[in-house]
Amino acid sequence: MFWVTAFIEAYNMFVLVSTASIWYFEVSSQEGVRKPINRSYFRGIRFHIGSLAFGSLIVAIIRFVIAICEYVKYQIELSMASNKALSEAYKCLITCCECCLACCLKCVEFINKHAYIQVTIYS
Repeated sequence: MFWVTAFIEAYNMFVLVSTASIWYFEVSSQEGVRKPINRSYFRGIRFHIGSLAFGSLIVAIIRFVIAICEYVKYQIELSMASNKALSEAYKCLITCCECCLACCLKCVEFINKHAYIQVTIYS
């Protein structure tokens, strides 16, 4: 589920960037550029599906680890209701891990976005 969602997001980003690239770089005739969105969908499937799948896999793995941390934090809240100090320490530790993972996720998404732009321009 994480990978499918990340792949759809990556594919949509690619189509957006590819459409803008086709519109900007193609020599337009009197009637304009012909069907840039359809051509972008085709280019994504035909030439760049591997790049999109790999980038979305990295994002999906990080999102999966974040979901696991959320689940662990929820289980700690349920199991350690009696020992409040230890529970707070574990929650703080897991929250710090989630923060680091969220930062890593934002960096990977930024790099992926610009990688899709570079792939589109040089294809």
